[in-house]
Amino acid sequence: MALNKEQLAALYKKYIDNRCTREELQELIDKLGADGDDLQEVMVFSLFDETWNRQEASPGKYPLPDLPPVSAASSQVVPLYSPSRKWWRLAAAAAVLCLVIGGVYLWQNRQQQHIGTMVQDIKPGSSKATLTLADGSVITLDSVQNGMLTQQGNTKVIKLDSGQLAYNTGKGQTELSYNVLTTPKGGQFQVTLPDGTQVWLNAASSLRYPTAFKGRARMVELSGEAYFEVAKNEAMPFRVVVNNMEVDVLGTHFNIMAYTDEPALKTTLLEGAVKVVKGTQSNVLKPGEQASILPAVENINIARVDVNEAIAWKEGRFRFGGDDVTVIMRQLARWYDVEVVYEGSFKDVHLGGEVPRNMNLSQVIKVLELSGIEAELRGRQLIITPE
Repeated sequence: MALNKEQLAALYKKYIDNRCTREELQELIDKLGADGDDLQEVMVFSLFDETWNRQEASPGKYPLPDLPPVSAASSQVVPLYSPSRKWWRLAAAAAVLCLVIGGVYLWQNRQQQHIGTMVQDIKPGSSKATLTLADGSVITLDSVQNGMLTQQGNTKVIKLDSGQLAYNTGKGQTELSYNVLTTPKGGQFQVTLPDGTQVWLNAASSLRYPTAFKGRARMVELSGEAYFEVAKNEAMPFRVVVNNMEVDVLGTHFNIMAYTDEPALKTTLLEGAVKVVKGTQSNVLKPGEQASILPAVENINIARVDVNEAIAWKEGRFRFGGDDVTVIMRQLARWYDVEVVYEGSFKDVHLGGEVPRNMNLSQVIKVLELSGIEAELRGRQLIITPE
C-alpha cells in the first residue's frame, strides 16, 4: 500500500534528520523502491530533488545522514539495482540514499565535496542509422521522412510510421543487390528484412543483407551486435556470418554480440535452436544457452546464462551480472559516444544490477559514484577513478 504525501514526507524527513531506526529505514527503502502510481513517483522525485539541490549548494550546511552500524559486506559485487526495487530512480533522482549490498548498508561520506563534478551533460543514444544502397548512395534514416525511401529493382524500401525500416519485395525479383544498415555510437535501429525477419541493431554496428533473398540460404553479415527474430522458412535456412563464425537457424530468437573490442564473440539463444560454427567446430544451442568464442581459438564454449542480461540493451536497459568495470564502461562508451579514461586500477572491481539506457550520462555518473567509482566528464572523455 502506497504512502500518502504526508506519511512519505514525514518518514523521509526523519531519515534526513538521522532519526530513523533500522526498521523505519527498511520501510522507507521498501516504499520508495516499490512500484507506485504517477502521483507517488512525483512525490518521490520532489523529495529527492530538494535534498540533492540543498546538498550540492551547501554540503557543509546539510550533512548527509549516517546509517545504522552493521557488519561488513561479504559480497564483492556492488549492486546498482535490485530487480524488485527501482534503485536506479533513487540514484538518478538524487544520490542521498545508500546502496544495499547483500542486505548490508554502505555509506560514502562526501560532505566536503560535490558528487559528480558536471559542467556539461550528454544525452543517451537514440534511434539513428544510415542506409547504404547498392549504388553507394547513403540515406540518413533518423532525419528522412516516413514513407517509401527508394526502389531497388522490384523491392521498395520503406520507413514505417514506427520509425523502423522495412522492405517490400515484388514478384519476379532477379537482380541481387545488397544494402548496409549502419548505426553510429549512440545509435540503434530496427529493420524488417525482405523475408519478414526482424533485426534490432545495437550501437556501433552494421548489417549487410540482400534486398531480396535468393538461393538455398538467407545470408546476412553482421559486425557489432544485433538481436534477431527470424521468420521461419525450412526450405531456406537463415545464416549470420560474423568474424569468421556462422550461426545457422530455421526460425528462432537470438542475440549476437561481436564487437571487435570485446574479448569474446557471444551468441545467446532465447527461443528455437541455432547451430554455431567456427572452423571445424560446431555446436547446437538450446534456449537459455550462450556460445562464447575467443577470436584466435576454434573451441566453442557453451554455458547456461541469464538471457535477459544479453538482450537488456534491446529492452532499453543496461544489465550487469557482476561484470568487470571495463565491460560496463565499453557499453557506456558505445551508447553515449564517449572515450573512457581509467585513472587507477580496477582489478577485482565488479558491478551488478540495472540502469535504464534513457538516462543522461550525468545520472549514470551518480549511480557509478554510489557504487564506489569516482567519475568526471571532460568534454567527451569520461574519467573514472576507484575510491
